[in-house]
Amino acid sequence: MKLLFENWRQFLTEAELRCVPLDEWAAPPSGIRIYSHSTGRITPSNFNEVIEDGFRISHSGVGTLSITFLQENPSGIKESLRKRVSGEHYNLGTQVIIAGVNPELQKDRGIVDDVLAAAKAGEIDQLGAPQIKNVRLFEEYPEGHRWRKNSWSMPGRFLLGLYDGDNDSICLNPSFDASTGTEYGERLHNNFLEYQKIEKSHMAHIQQAPAPAAPVADVPGEDIDDDVF
Repeated sequence: MKLLFENWRQFLTEAELRCVPLDEWAAPPSGIRIYSHSTGRITPSNFNEVIEDGFRISHSGVGTLSITFLQENPSGIKESLRKRVSGEHYNLGTQVIIAGVNPELQKDRGIVDDVLAAAKAGEIDQLGAPQIKNVRLFEEYPEGHRWRKNSWSMPGRFLLGLYDGDNDSICLNPSFDASTGTEYGERLHNNFLEYQKIEKSHMAHIQQAPAPAAPVADVPGEDIDDDVF
């Protein structure tokens, strides 16, 4: 596995992006959802590094892609990309990252390991545990990575390409593959399924527990001590 990963890293380093004029691009593959993110820092010269490292998605959105991306209409993607960098719509940079996702991968949710472990120990949050959306699109950054504690990595294979507004061209990711989810996402989804069983059992136990006895109300005039001292 390690050798395979190293070979993949070498391929990404050596591979040349295929950049073509936007009008010559055949458009996104059918059957996938398209998302875009404007940037002024990622360019064709360092896009391979983003593919290798993955695209950062903040934990604060609990997996919602809209915290980082805009969903695009595939049929109007070229016009949209040009507007994004022209200032007619808004301009947050002259490059736009384009991600592609199989909609089937967006149906499931996940629970992190710590929350499941707490549930197994009997600590159930009555307000419900945070559920991670789009969990099959994410991986953890490695130990020691600066973003591990506050972000997930969307693997580079979900990045379809980079639109270069300076040259009106698009650089396509040679390793794009949006068909399958991540092993990390599979594990967290299994956590979610297990958590649901624990939560259901916990709620059933609460419902079966006898209700506490109602307190006896004091009635005025009935608690009179007739003894005289």
